[in-house]
Amino acid sequence: MEKIKQNNDGAIQTLMDLGLTSCQARIYMTLVQNRKCTAKIISRISKVTRQDVYRIMPKLEKSGLARKVLDTPIGWEATPLKDGLAILMDLQNERFLQLQTKTLNLLDSFKEMKTKTVYRDKEPEFVIISGGKQQKSWWKEKLEKLHTCLDCFTEFEGFGAAHLYFGECFKKAFDNGVKFRIIFFTSEDKKVLATKKALLDLDPNFGYPHVQSRFFSTSSNSVGMVLDGNEACFYTKDLGLKKSPMIWSKNPYFVEIFKNYFEMLWNSAS
Repeated sequence: MEKIKQNNDGAIQTLMDLGLTSCQARIYMTLVQNRKCTAKIISRISKVTRQDVYRIMPKLEKSGLARKVLDTPIGWEATPLKDGLAILMDLQNERFLQLQTKTLNLLDSFKEMKTKTVYRDKEPEFVIISGGKQQKSWWKEKLEKLHTCLDCFTEFEGFGAAHLYFGECFKKAFDNGVKFRIIFFTSEDKKVLATKKALLDLDPNFGYPHVQSRFFSTSSNSVGMVLDGNEACFYTKDLGLKKSPMIWSKNPYFVEIFKNYFEMLWNSAS
């Protein structure tokens, strides 16, 4: 009995994901699992009030998920589940195409808009950037605009993920002569040591003469970097890479502190 309930809950959730409300999904599943039903029977099985059943049934009829049976009393029967799911999928695709069109129209109209200039005494010196897609987008933009140098300290294990997401940006910066100094923090277990050795055996400078790397044989939960000598950012991985917010700043004092901290780490690393 419990398994049947779980399966039914899963089916209702799927129908809701396809655009039905909870009540609509429960009523439709009631009709699918039973032959012709009156409003009274639908209400009893689906736990939807009879008043709501009368309100919802015309909508299910209009969408093609149910049809009215002229009998005494009047009842309804469901469109077969396979056909009903196809109808819902078509509706979702139609909504997506409409949304896509609206999105393109919005982009086109925005290009024609004149950007309003808001007066400010000065540009913000500190910004909090949330994790996930927003942070990836921010990083991509910053890496594409690098001109002179990037100093970074991070865990060695996380570099692979960064290279996966931003490999093209790194290569473009390398080719443009941007100088990289990277300090890796890594625990001294055999797996990491083997990875580190393979990297150094392959090429100590990642194949570019202006890329330098050094190591600390300890783990770290922090990531920080200085970009072009005038911007700095920092975050910790306490919440995981996808959730951890990052602080970015162009404040000269904040940047100078970070530059000095990096130099101290760099001179102490192996």
